[in-house]
Amino acid sequence: MAPMKRPAASGSAASKRAKVETDPVQQHSDIIKDGLARSVEIPHAVLNMLSSMCQHAMQSCKDERHKYQDGVVDMMGNVLIGVEADINKTIADLKAKLAGTDDTRAAREAAVKAAEDDLDSKKKETQAKKEALAEDAMAFKAAKAKVAEAQVTQKNSSKELETLLKSKERLESTMKDLFQPLMAEGEKNHMVDSLMAFLQKLDLDESMLKALPEAISKEPSARGSFDTDVVSSLSSELAKRTESAAAEIAAAEPAKAQSAAALQDAEVCFEKAKDKQHVGATAYSSARAAQTESETALTTAKKVLADLDPEVKQIKKDLAVAEKDLADFCSGPKGSFAELRERVLPPVEEETEMVDEAATQGDAPAEAEA
Repeated sequence: MAPMKRPAASGSAASKRAKVETDPVQQHSDIIKDGLARSVEIPHAVLNMLSSMCQHAMQSCKDERHKYQDGVVDMMGNVLIGVEADINKTIADLKAKLAGTDDTRAAREAAVKAAEDDLDSKKKETQAKKEALAEDAMAFKAAKAKVAEAQVTQKNSSKELETLLKSKERLESTMKDLFQPLMAEGEKNHMVDSLMAFLQKLDLDESMLKALPEAISKEPSARGSFDTDVVSSLSSELAKRTESAAAEIAAAEPAKAQSAAALQDAEVCFEKAKDKQHVGATAYSSARAAQTESETALTTAKKVLADLDPEVKQIKKDLAVAEKDLADFCSGPKGSFAELRERVLPPVEEETEMVDEAATQGDAPAEAEA
């Protein structure tokens, strides 16, 4: 490296110019300090110490430094090497990241495709659950209608049996309390009127009903053959009616039991349909929630893919900045450090020439003034 020229030791013009010009060593030292401050590995206290010692250590030429100054110079050199290494690492990382963007794009496109396939599957699942739920709802509605129908049937069966029982009971009580006493003893306590009122409801033979009041009112010994036939005919008819009522009741009781069993079966089916519909509704809700989640995942995957171009642009921008930063560092702190570290004293002849040149330049204005 060519020796750095240092300011002349004498000469009025050179002395005046030195007062207004900045010391080049100081300029280089300030630049080196800026480079030292960029270190992220060295403690701040050490960096502050090196910065404070920088100009003093660099002020002396290479062949004039003592060992302590050389130690400081070496330490500063190592720090600057670390800073440059950090910048180079940043550049290498950015280049690797930029090189990997093709793989990143392929991976993100694959993620979008996978998300689309998953969403399509989820939509089909949701539709299937929806259709199944509709069938469950129809089955539930039908089961509910069956219960209502069975309830009506059971109610009618119970009412029919109850009517038959009451009719038979009235018939039996009439025979016991009215007809039999009249048939055995004749009219007492106006029972004939009560009996006739009941018989009018039974749809009996009109001729018998007309002859009955007079025949049954007589005592048994006073009745003629006709009277006896009328009373006997009524007795036989009432007995038939009683037997018929008993037969109807016997026939209605199984129907009532059957309708009750049918209602119970319908209620069991209804509960099953209700539970199945509830399960179907839960399954549909879960499928719909999964579809919504899949839709969100697809939206996110598409956004991540769309964000790649700006990311690549930013990586290129950051790389350009880092490369310029490296160039500035090499021409700045690193260059200034190399300049001062290798600086040596100029030869004596060169120094004399510098002094004479400075003196000549200093005298020229004086002659011009004269």
